[in-house]
Amino acid sequence: MSDLMRGGSIVALAAAAVMTGAHAQADSDDVDDEDVIVVRGIKKSLRDAQDLKEDADVFLDAISAADISALPDRSVSEALQRVPGVSVLRFAGPNDPDHFGVEGSGVIVRGLPFVRAELNGRDVFSASQGGGLNFEDVSPELLGSVIVFKNQSADMIEGGLSGTVDLRTRLPFDQDGRVIAGSFDYTYSDFAEKGTPSYSVLLSDRWQTDAGSFGLLVNFADNELKSRADATAVAGFRPYTDNGDGTFTRFAFDQNGFPAGTSPDTTVYIPDGGGIRTQNFDRGRTAFAAAGQWESNDETLLATAQFLKSSSDLTWGERVLESTIDNAPDVRLSGPDFSFDEDGVLTNGTVTETVGWRGNDGLPLNGVQQSVNTRERVEDEEIQDLSFNLKWTPNDRWAFNFDAQFIEAETEVFDVSTFFAFFADLTFDLDGDYAEVSYAPPTGTPPDYFADFGNYYFRGKMDHFQDNDAEEQAFRADAEYDFHDAGWLQSARFGARYADQDSTVRYTAFNWGNVSEIWTGTDVGTGENILRIDDPRLDGLIGFEPFSGFYRDDYDPMIAGVPYWSGPLARDYDGFVNAIQPILDSAGSFGNVLPARPGVDADGFLPSEISEVSVETWAFYGRLDFGGELSNGMTIDGNVGLRYVSDEIGSNGSFTVQPLDQLFGGETPSQLCAPGRVFPGGPPGICSQDVAAVEAFLANPGTDDSGFENEVENWLPSFNLKLNLTPEMLLRFGYSRALTRPSDQQLRTDRNIFLFPDIPGVSGNEFGGIGFSSTTGGNPFLDPVTADSFDISYEWYFADNGSFSFALFHKSLEGYWVTSTVEEDFTRNGVTLPVTIQQTVNSEDDVNLSGFEIGYQQFYEFLPAPFDGLGTQFNYTYIDANGVADIDNTVTATFPRDGELLERVSEHQFNIAGLYQKDRIEARLAYNWRDDFLLTRRDVIFPFASIYQEATGQLDGSIFYNVTDDVRLGVQAVNILDDITETTASISPDGLRGARNYFRNDRRVSFVLRANF
Repeated sequence: MSDLMRGGSIVALAAAAVMTGAHAQADSDDVDDEDVIVVRGIKKSLRDAQDLKEDADVFLDAISAADISALPDRSVSEALQRVPGVSVLRFAGPNDPDHFGVEGSGVIVRGLPFVRAELNGRDVFSASQGGGLNFEDVSPELLGSVIVFKNQSADMIEGGLSGTVDLRTRLPFDQDGRVIAGSFDYTYSDFAEKGTPSYSVLLSDRWQTDAGSFGLLVNFADNELKSRADATAVAGFRPYTDNGDGTFTRFAFDQNGFPAGTSPDTTVYIPDGGGIRTQNFDRGRTAFAAAGQWESNDETLLATAQFLKSSSDLTWGERVLESTIDNAPDVRLSGPDFSFDEDGVLTNGTVTETVGWRGNDGLPLNGVQQSVNTRERVEDEEIQDLSFNLKWTPNDRWAFNFDAQFIEAETEVFDVSTFFAFFADLTFDLDGDYAEVSYAPPTGTPPDYFADFGNYYFRGKMDHFQDNDAEEQAFRADAEYDFHDAGWLQSARFGARYADQDSTVRYTAFNWGNVSEIWTGTDVGTGENILRIDDPRLDGLIGFEPFSGFYRDDYDPMIAGVPYWSGPLARDYDGFVNAIQPILDSAGSFGNVLPARPGVDADGFLPSEISEVSVETWAFYGRLDFGGELSNGMTIDGNVGLRYVSDEIGSNGSFTVQPLDQLFGGETPSQLCAPGRVFPGGPPGICSQDVAAVEAFLANPGTDDSGFENEVENWLPSFNLKLNLTPEMLLRFGYSRALTRPSDQQLRTDRNIFLFPDIPGVSGNEFGGIGFSSTTGGNPFLDPVTADSFDISYEWYFADNGSFSFALFHKSLEGYWVTSTVEEDFTRNGVTLPVTIQQTVNSEDDVNLSGFEIGYQQFYEFLPAPFDGLGTQFNYTYIDANGVADIDNTVTATFPRDGELLERVSEHQFNIAGLYQKDRIEARLAYNWRDDFLLTRRDVIFPFASIYQEATGQLDGSIFYNVTDDVRLGVQAVNILDDITETTASISPDGLRGARNYFRNDRRVSFVLRANF
């Protein structure tokens, strides 16, 4: 039977070797009776994955369903980090290092995030802003296996530049006869002090009839997880010159590093502020899968229909105290008790501010302004996938494959924050394993300052929402011809694929608006600039946050609690609007909620916040498989192929032009530049331009449609070779050219026109020019990133579940995405002017990444009982990478050395697991560790620092007992050692880093019941 009839050699191995372990039991002995489900444990699951890797015709690693259920991972992301070369982030987003992700996110393969996700070998995606699948949203209970491809062959769908992760659901023909299986887990999170249930049910059967074999499978899973993460934070280390008398003079680094008059020897680093935060997470996942199969009695036809509906929701909220350090005055150290480390970084001391004026509101003139943030975010995602596959083998030479897929995805997000403010002195103790940040009343205020709600005021609010959807229809046809005994040439494959994907992104700005502030000069109705928290307008909307059990009570932040907004937030957005809008109106605020903005549609979106992207893809490939025996008895097999890909991209959006008098401060250019007008500092730069042309270009304010089309073609060769040295040892070589496509967000075309401010020049003021808003400017002409990948490995399979492997890899990337400020001619109202836009472009510099992987696994069955059940699984990855900076450092890294590093690449990472399987007991103890790495070149919040994650590891474990051959009980534990995840910020041009965040999250224990009949 041809590989194509079996679904391709890789897929066939996955089905045969991995998926039958879906509801594994701990007994490792195979059962020969064909009417009984094969019983598998750790040993058998490792053998299955090992066989898959050994027999594959490309480089890959796999996780079997038995592993997924046995490991203490509650998401696919957590399970994937066990694979060699794979790591995950533990943050809400790579450029948002202040928000922890308990379950992990952002899967990275061999140092790169350009990972393609597949579902049963087909496209799968979400409707989120980035378009990629969030692996943490996938229910692991539905999966039969997870395969990580690390290079390509011509018949594989393009897109996995760093790797392809194929999520394979179960099929009725994966097992003989009837299967009834189920699981129930109860997970307790010790930090959140809450428990949550999860369960899954699988029913599968197959029948033999005169019309052929029929199979039907249904699978349902529902799980929930409540968790918590706390953090202490240090913000904004600034350089100061130590004057030697207890005083310090602040300075700023210039492009050459230390400016004249400063020296590293006399420089110390003092933070502007700090904070504490508590985040609570509530994640739910519900999934339903169904599959039907039919095979003709002569086994020439095999039809498979599959359906999957996966829904996930995540609600997280946080209460935060953090210093407001943007545009803050210089801080000073209060009192004589302070100290610095050998690099001049503050380790102990009290930080305060002293100012001469804070409005006429009786606010203290000492202390750092603190913000009390209350935030809630609700994310709902849904994916529906329907597919059909037909395999036809009319004879022993020809095989044909036909496949159709229809997929829809939806994402909805509501995100609401409120901000109160007060003042405090901050005391830091940075000598230990984490930052201790403590609060004290500002100098000159009473001891009960924090307890008086009149000392807090309502500073601002921020709301955001998105409503995205995407859909795709894809069709492919493949043919294979088997040459049989034609010498070295074994088979030829060729095929074509068509896909049409359409997405609509509706994404508002993060709509910050002040409620009251000391600098507004606006009377809020009380004779003051600020709306104090004890104002009657806030009755019923204020609660008290005591920060109980903060950081496991390991230290006292010296503040009994603070008032916070207890009114509706994201879960009741309409209620939030009804509560906050009257407050905004009565306080005279210039802010408003999203639905109240002028020009929004019925759903609250501006035209410039809606974009549509379509990608129509044609792909054709050819592949030749070859193999034979050498004169020395060694055997060779491999494949060579070429894939052609054509993408036709359409991007439709809008651009918005504000009225002239708003763009020019209440006047038109003609009025500004009227004859006889006198400016003390010289005339504005606009007056030296063609004023009539600028006014004509900006005439007829409002929103215009914009649309672009682009076509991109790529040729993707591949070559894979396997030399079998002995029946147990082999050498493998692979070369492939791969690509990754831009996301819908990167291709969007919606823009806002704005004007650059006048730029001081040698002779008067110069007009900065016209630009598109950098926050919304996409690039519909952005090309994919491509890479030439080379892999070579030595693999030794010395036992059924024992192996050693050593692999070298190298990737050379072209067209890497960087940010640049470019100038383009743009025509509007018949006038063409140069327009400046900051957008993502393809770099002309290459990115190179090299490394190696070591893998080892073995059970030590030669040891005396009961130690003959012991085993070890280990892998290590080393990566050496050079990055490429943004052009002209457009999105500014803190220092040039930060801008030249590749984000999210750890030089070293490893996994080690102790295994045990004996009689009815099965246990694992797994430790995952990765080295420090650059998390983001630029934080999303002030002071926009380059942020690193320091080296970290996590210990997890599980133990199962098989009550019978059909029922097993177990306990799983996550984060046994209570790991603290530390981030640091780049604070000097020579690579010095200072403390940023210290995150601490739950230790989780799950009690598990699984049955398989």
